[in-house]
Amino acid sequence: MDCRGTTATRLDVTLDGSGQAQLYQLTASHAHAVLSGSGVIQMTATTSLDATVPGSGVILYAGNPPQVTTSVTGSGVVMRG
Repeated sequence: MDCRGTTATRLDVTLDGSGQAQLYQLTASHAHAVLSGSGVIQMTATTSLDATVPGSGVILYAGNPPQVTTSVTGSGVVMRG
């Protein structure tokens, strides 16, 4: 998935397996992401980010949300970048 040039109040992304969701150019006030497997989610959040990785995937986020909640129970990562 590739999304460009728009804004949203809320963004919910769930990705299973080894896919990619390239959503950096979709700016969301509130973003929620769940990544099960070894995929990659790229997103931009401005107010809050709730990111969960129960596998080996990577969630990369842009923006500077003051509220960031993460849960990583596998070997995955959630990082700004």
